[in-house]
Amino acid sequence: MCRFIFYASKKKKEIDIKNPLNQFALMSQKANAPDGDKQEDGWGIYFIENKKEYLFKSTKAIWEDKEKIKNIKKAKLFIAHARSASFINHKNQIEFNQPFIEENLVFVFNGFLKKVFLPYNLDGKIGAQKIFNLIIKIKKEETDLKTSIKKAIKNIKDNTKQIFGLNFLIFDGQKLYVYSLATINKEYYQLYLYEDEDIFSLSSSPGIYSKKYQKKIPFDFLLEYTL
Repeated sequence: MCRFIFYASKKKKEIDIKNPLNQFALMSQKANAPDGDKQEDGWGIYFIENKKEYLFKSTKAIWEDKEKIKNIKKAKLFIAHARSASFINHKNQIEFNQPFIEENLVFVFNGFLKKVFLPYNLDGKIGAQKIFNLIIKIKKEETDLKTSIKKAIKNIKDNTKQIFGLNFLIFDGQKLYVYSLATINKEYYQLYLYEDEDIFSLSSSPGIYSKKYQKKIPFDFLLEYTL
């Protein structure tokens, strides 16, 4: 169970991201997972600066990586993820830290599923990897990303005994796709949208924005945003 944020300039210009990134780190530190675990098992960030894409991952807790956050000053957009490993043997494994990038898609996940029996042989050691690879596999057959995501969601629902939470976002460089589902601990799994004249942002950490302006993302809808 984790935290993630998407933050972008609507005018597609570079903006100062120190404050939202620091706020995300603070909220990740404060918001323990429902089982009491902290989001301290590493973090990662994808960002675009000077028309170049960057990906950084660390096994440190995001709030402990102050020097790195200090050095990421401006970006056109960023996607960050703070991780809480579900199993002890999956801690301190940087390969499990998100965002994941493949096939020109950026993916982050937050959730907890029990007894998943998908009818596919998928690469990946953890659930987030398998879900991302499921979408990629279906996309190779469907070509359309939105249709592929819908089919992947149905596949997961049909082949999972219990879904506690299933949140993810996928960015293809032009469009952002967001899905959120929770059956318990709905407050923890709730995603929030913030938008003004300059900024578009989605986050699983509500304290980043003013409560007056943030909106709750509805559960069990695949949302699409063009940026």
